[in-house]
Amino acid sequence: MKEETRIHLNESIKELMMDGYTENDAFRIAVERFGGSEQAEKLIALMQIRQRTFANWLLAIGVSSILIASFI
Repeated sequence: MKEETRIHLNESIKELMMDGYTENDAFRIAVERFGGSEQAEKLIALMQIRQRTFANWLLAIGVSSILIASFI
């Protein structure tokens, strides 16, 4: 996803959340507005992959930190 697309999507989500939508609803609405349901499904899948990758990265850092701390 291009940086401009990501920035635009994030801004739309923030605006919708300020209007009272939940984060999940705001994300869904912003993606649908961005390119319709087919494009929305692709973007959602991409965002979910990125979220899982980030979560796995954080988990690896946390486990590594615990292991390092246990040897100190």
